[in-house]
Amino acid sequence: MVTLFLVFCTGAGKADPFPGPSSWYPLFQTEPDTIRALIPDTLILGTHVPDSLAVDPALAKTSENALDAKVDYQSADSIMFDVVNKKVFMFNNAVINYDDINLQAAYIEINFEKNEVYATGMPDSTGKMIGVPVFKQGDQTFKSQVMRYNFRSKKGFIS
Repeated sequence: MVTLFLVFCTGAGKADPFPGPSSWYPLFQTEPDTIRALIPDTLILGTHVPDSLAVDPALAKTSENALDAKVDYQSADSIMFDVVNKKVFMFNNAVINYDDINLQAAYIEINFEKNEVYATGMPDSTGKMIGVPVFKQGDQTFKSQVMRYNFRSKKGFIS
């Protein structure tokens, strides 16, 4: 059995049992700190030490598989990354822009290890293929059911 006691204090002639903020212990010290810092402040202006790992861009080496330009890609639905196999999978209205190349398709897979891209359309609910690959380079445009393109050799396969 638990008994609950409630105590009501009127404060008549007694000290306030529930002191307000004015009676709290001061939150801020008014006297200087008596303990000295053992480690000097490292954020003092003018004491910045440059990065010891900085690399001169002229001396930086790039992979022999590195592309010449940036690959921009986006997708309306989702993008999945397979870091181990260096692949990207894009679903629904996928778009890739690389140099003067634009590729749009319902499904695009980029293989960064082989510098290759694979694109295809996807069947809708009635079975009709939608989002078939459209490849544009300069003033040329190609449309197909399935497409492969190698960024390194700049050659593609269309079917």
